[in-house]
Parts: sequence; C-alpha cells; structure tokens
Amino acid sequence: MASSLGAPLLLLLGSLLVIGCSSQCLTKNDSPATMRQDAAEILSNARFDFALESLKKISEIETQDNIFFSPHSLYEALGLAYSGAHGKTETSLRKALNIPEDFSKLDVQRFYAYEKSLELARKVRTRPYHNRSFQSINKYYCPRHAARKISLLCLVVYESLVHKILCSLQSTESAALYSGQKIYKCLFSRGRCGFRARADRVQPFFIPDFAALYADEFFEAHERAKGADVISRNVCSLMCTQANSSDNYEYRVANRLWLSSAKRLRQCVLDFYGEELQREDFRADPEASRKRINDWVSSETRGNIQDLLPPSAIDESTDAVLANAVYFKGLWQSKFLPENTKRDVFYLGQENMTIATFMRQKGSFSHMVSEELGVHILQLPYKGDDVSMYILLPPFVQTQQAAAAARSAGQPKSNGVRQLLHRLSDNQDSAKELRDILDSGMPAREVDLQIPKFSLERELPVKTLLDAMGAESVLDSTNSDFGAFVEEGEKPITLGDAVHRAKIEITEEGTTAAAATALFSFRSSRPTEPAFFTANHPFAYFIYDRPSRTVLFAGIFRRPNKR
Repeated sequence: MASSLGAPLLLLLGSLLVIGCSSQCLTKNDSPATMRQDAAEILSNARFDFALESLKKISEIETQDNIFFSPHSLYEALGLAYSGAHGKTETSLRKALNIPEDFSKLDVQRFYAYEKSLELARKVRTRPYHNRSFQSINKYYCPRHAARKISLLCLVVYESLVHKILCSLQSTESAALYSGQKIYKCLFSRGRCGFRARADRVQPFFIPDFAALYADEFFEAHERAKGADVISRNVCSLMCTQANSSDNYEYRVANRLWLSSAKRLRQCVLDFYGEELQREDFRADPEASRKRINDWVSSETRGNIQDLLPPSAIDESTDAVLANAVYFKGLWQSKFLPENTKRDVFYLGQENMTIATFMRQKGSFSHMVSEELGVHILQLPYKGDDVSMYILLPPFVQTQQAAAAARSAGQPKSNGVRQLLHRLSDNQDSAKELRDILDSGMPAREVDLQIPKFSLERELPVKTLLDAMGAESVLDSTNSDFGAFVEEGEKPITLGDAVHRAKIEITEEGTTAAAATALFSFRSSRPTEPAFFTANHPFAYFIYDRPSRTVLFAGIFRRPNKR
C-alpha cells in the first residue's frame, strides 16, 4: 500500500554535517585539498540568494497566512540530498541551490565542513582567537570525520600562554566514542601527558596523516602552556561553558538521514555520513520507524516539535527519511518591559483591521530608511551580538505607480511586502543593499518602537516550493534519482515528499544590557529627533547570523495570532 508521502525526504529544519570521505565518493577524486579561496564568498552568496528567492516563492504560495521557515536549514538539507543525486535530479538541485557549474560536490562539502568548524569555535566563545587558528588550519583540508575525532583532543585553555583554541566534545558516534574513551583516559590522567604524545595517539584511530598535521597545529601551540592536571580542569570548564551557551540565545539544530536497510549502500556513503546516517528496517515495522524518528525530532527540539510524521507517513516501500530539526529562542539585548505591552490595532488590509498585542519600548536601535528597498529597516539584536532580528516594514498603501504596473501586467493587487520580495529576488542591486545592511550595520538612533508579540509554528510546503523553483524532479517518487547513495546495480533511492516545520517565540524576554552596540558610517546623517517604528501592518523579517553571514530564519507577519 502506498504511503501518503511515498518514499519521503522529511525535512523539519537543520544543518548539514558531513563527517567522512573516501577517495572517489562525491567526485572522481575526493583526495584532500585546500578549500577554494573563492568558495566562502560564492557559496555564501548562493545561500543568501536562495533565502530571498524561497521567501518570495513561499509568499506566492501562501498568500494569506503568516510565514516562518529556515532557509539556511532547508538549503543545507537539500545540499545533503544533492550529494547523493544523479542526472536530472542533480541538475535541478544544483540550479535551485544556485551552485555554480564549476563547483564540484566536494567543493560544496568542504565549504560546509569549514563553516561547521567555525561554528564550533564560536560555541566555546573563542571569537577573539579562532580566526587566527583557522587561517593556519585551512592549509590542510580536514574532512569532518577526522575533525570530529581530533576535536576530542583539542581543548580551550582559558589562560593559555599562547592562545585559546577550539574544542568540541559533542561526538556520539559509537566508533568515535570508542576512540574518545581512550583519549579521555589520557586527557584526565595526572602528571605530564604531553600534547605531542597525544598527537601520536591519533594514528591508531585511523585519522590520516594530513589530519594529524591539522591536530599538530593545536598541540604545538599548547605544548609549553599547561600540564595535564590544569587541562583536565579546563575540560570541565569548557563543558560548563557549552552547557550555558543558551544564556544568549537558543539555537538547536540536528540532522539525520535514515536509509532503508534493504538497500545496498556504498561503503563510502556509510563512511562519509557517519552518525548522520542511520540504517532503518522500514519493512519490518513502519509504525515503529515513524515513532523512532518522531521521538528523535522531539528530543532534538526539546519537545517543541511533536509528531512531525503523521500516521501512515512511512510504509514498507519507504526508501529514505531525511529529518532536520531546529528550535530558536532569542533573548533581546534590550528587553521589552511586560507592563508596556498593550493591545492595539493591526491593519490587515486597506479596509480590514484586527486587534494585536504589541510590545513597546524606547531606546537606541540601528535603524534606517532604504530608498532602494522602499522600506524602514530596524535591527533588534539578541543578547550576544552575533544574531539579530531585522524587521523590514514597507509602506502600507500601494503606490499608484506600482498599482498601475500590476494592472498592466495582469497581476493581482499588490502590497508593500510583495513589492519588497520582488525587488530582493529580481534586482541584484536591492539584494546587495540588503546584504550590505545585514553585514555592515546601520546608524543608531533613538527609536520609539512597537512590534507584535507572537509565537508561531508553521509547516512549509517543500514539494510545492521546489516545483516553483524549477526542481520538480527532486521529490518525484517515480523520477527522482539519488543513486549515488547505493551500490552500482541497486535500484536508486527515490524521494517522494517533504515535511519542514519551524517554531519561533517572540516575547518581551531579554536583558537590561545597553542596545545599539556599534555605529557604522552611512551617507545619511543621524537625525536628532526620535524615530517612530510601528509595525502595525504586514512586514517581512529575517533572523540573521552576522559572523557566518547566514539568514537562519525568514518570515512574513501578516496577522496576529488567533485568540
């Protein structure tokens, strides 16, 4: 009996983690090499363009309701699928993901491996130091399976005589954990257990020579710094630092690919994906498989996403499930006081209105009016400075010129948000202006601020979105081709549908820390009078991570929550 989702690719949200590599898995030659110097800029721009285009397409599909999704997570999940795609499916995904023709699959994976390393560096609060470390590390491209095992060796020594370096202690893969247990025994032993000796111990754990050089970059820096007893205490300090990282904002993300145990998978695929790949016997008990996947999603999102897969989503014919889970909750750098929260009018349209709950405060915020985009832009930083919400508030009433253009083109009556999204998606100058604003900042000024308080959980029509982006073959249970995952002669894995769900909560919560931490030079002068930013009609918003130049989440707020 066919399932409601066919053989599903199931996307909740998430990030790509590629952790191993064989010499000919993604390309004809997967041998280690230095990452392309232009990869970060080109693929970062490709991901940004995908975020803008996907938001525009979704707004055309969902024309009335609020929209919220993670373009970053969706992009990386589709990137994982792209690594196993063949033929027309590969071509369609490459086009949808804006990957240049001269980039190989390995080029793409190297870029994300590098980004993941930088992300881990930030988790242990080494921002003043990690850029220096990774500049030297990038001389040796290190695949993720090696990087993760090496990360069990690398420690942050807070009072280092040389400099602080990155460490991740979050591996759960059984093989890596087995290696890790032996490494930990050395780490926590008393007396001198020199870093160089520890580097030598890497070899029995099947980390290639070039990766040992990668590790040695770390060990050499610390060899003269601390003894093992001090290092042991700092391991505990590091764990506490990671455990308390949610003091600033909570951004939980996980990714896992379940493949049918009935399929003969290429060994390099098993090596490549490691703990991110799970063999699953869908034929034996489809309902039990569904429950295991739902439980995993619930666990990874701390119970915020329940029952992702509906009943009968999996049956005996299911080939694969790709589940991505993410949950975000930010604490404002400048909090909204609950006593200032009031009910007021929210304008749904030129003739329709309703009542919404608005949070209010007056303070110094980065704010500007963009003539290129035709919107007011306000930055609301989350505690920690790296991540901010940017609200793009267009004029509420459509201009006569825009209305006339829409009529002449036979298009429905437009609105400010629709005009904005078309500018961003269709005009490179507009997209560049937004990117510059997100990366470089805006002038700070006194702002009298009023924005809706809301919580939102939305499910994204991924199949419809991909169809609209010209990638209709990706989730076609008959014609999709992900044959790169299986042995030659095995029937290719097909993907039938997708589920992508996101949840966000925007409240008054935050801290009393000062807002507007930086001033950046713009051509416009800073007005002396306070500005009013009243988001009482539909607007677009982005949650943007400046260090990685990534749109984590995007949305359109069209109406307040139903009460």
